[in-house]
Amino acid sequence: MRGFRIHIIQDATIQSYKGNIDMSLGPSSIVRLGTWNTIWATPASQRAHRTRAALEAPSCDILCAMEGFAGVFPDAGHVIETPQVCGFPGKDDRRNVLPWSKGPWVDIGVVGREGLPSGRFIRAVTKPETATTLSVVGVCILWRWAHCNGGCKGREPRQDHLAWLAEFVRLRSQLPATRLIIFGDFNQRIPRGRAPRIVYEALLQAFEGGEIATTGNLPVAPKSSIDHIAHSLDLPAPGVNVWMDKDTGGRTLSDHSGVWVDSRLSCCGRG
Repeated sequence: MRGFRIHIIQDATIQSYKGNIDMSLGPSSIVRLGTWNTIWATPASQRAHRTRAALEAPSCDILCAMEGFAGVFPDAGHVIETPQVCGFPGKDDRRNVLPWSKGPWVDIGVVGREGLPSGRFIRAVTKPETATTLSVVGVCILWRWAHCNGGCKGREPRQDHLAWLAEFVRLRSQLPATRLIIFGDFNQRIPRGRAPRIVYEALLQAFEGGEIATTGNLPVAPKSSIDHIAHSLDLPAPGVNVWMDKDTGGRTLSDHSGVWVDSRLSCCGRG
């Protein structure tokens, strides 16, 4: 697959692939982070080719694609592709979360249990060439109508969304407090859009103690994003850049606006 190193990992509460990586802090540097829901752009389609070109353009160090295929990423890099499919029959090559990095991944873990369905939470460690070691979590929080009329059926609106957030809060103690990136499809706007206040407050509680860099109205985008980049307090990321839902020719890329930021990592940072 065009030079990808794909680590296949098994479903577990948290199960890891162990590898070796230099964990020492390097000099102050910038790491470019991006995330975008590609809405199942199939690798051979023209939309996927346009999306891939857009993802390549800012030369991000670390990316997370949601609802996509591994073939959407730039040629050179390392993508985590878990065995967990998107949850619908006949779609074995689709993935809800696909983290990608210019550097290798180690300590890869995936959660698959009640509240956090398989393939919607992937955490790993990477060290991009220009940056220090980072802990990275890619997520795809279920949308408000998940399993209400399709899929498992019988759920109330936002029931699975709230269950995901509650389980994530319990998992936070297993994540480091510094050099941490959590990005993906949060399926809520910040500040609050149409979500009930209790649902919005559950999202903020889940990410308490860190910062979400992608809040508010985005530059050039028609509205705020539901794809977000959160980070620990030692990784400031001022300013947000946008992948629009349509290209300059008006052709659809996604029904989401993707986001990317530059985060500064300091050799004097905590942790």
